[in-house]
Amino acid sequence: MSGNLLPDSHLIYKVNRYYSADHDRGLRWNDPALGIEWPLEDEPLLSDKDRRQPLLADLPPVFAYE
Repeated sequence: MSGNLLPDSHLIYKVNRYYSADHDRGLRWNDPALGIEWPLEDEPLLSDKDRRQPLLADLPPVFAYE
């Protein structure tokens, strides 16, 4: 699987509550499993939080399925 970035791409998300650190989740932006080829010329400037995000394979389960 290989991802491509398009110039007209948009990321939209909805929130319905105030921020809660206990419910904050993330994913490492450059995880090879995502297959995204980032066209970067320089190293990205990341926050400490973004540098520490887990790989997709290491994410803990979030949803309980019955």
